Amino acid sequence: MTDKELSRLRRTELLELLIAQGKENVALQKKLEEAERAAQNREMTIREAGSMADAAVEINDLIGTAQRSVDLYTENVYRVCREQEARAEQLVSEAQAYAEKLVAEAQTNAGKMLADAEERVDMLMDGARESALTILHDAQAEAKRIITEAESHAARLQREAEQDAALCCGQADCEDEYETDAVPEGEQRRGFWKRRKA
Repeated sequence: MTDKELSRLRRTELLELLIAQGKENVALQKKLEEAERAAQNREMTIREAGSMADAAVEINDLIGTAQRSVDLYTENVYRVCREQEARAEQLVSEAQAYAEKLVAEAQTNAGKMLADAEERVDMLMDGARESALTILHDAQAEAKRIITEAESHAARLQREAEQDAALCCGQADCEDEYETDAVPEGEQRRGFWKRRKA
């Protein structure tokens, strides 16, 4: 495994790799110690046997065992690295899929919220229009009522003024002088009192 590939691994993955390698190192160390003890025992046997040929065969066997142990260790390291790379790729793929799912859900929720907000705004606008129309209708009705009452009151006051004028002036001789059809109510009363004082 290259330095670049190792730098891509997470801490937990590196720790798992180191733990696995540490275990393998301990096992290989034990095997090496056993091989060394066996070598020492064989050296003693070689010395006792005194045969150089036998010693050479024993040493070759020991070297072969050590080489097989090194090859096994190297193969295990590469295997663990490949497994970690596959796991890292799987995690990246899962994270991407999860992120895409979250983005899709967020877009869906945003669209739904926007639609709900627009619907609420439409409802509020409809309610506001209805309220405005109701208020306008009530205001128009109240204005008509006030105008009707004012006209009725003005007509009553005009009749009373005409009656007062008729009583004050006598009969028909004041009718021309006190016509009030086109004179506003306030002007009628002022005219009436001015004439009365005169």
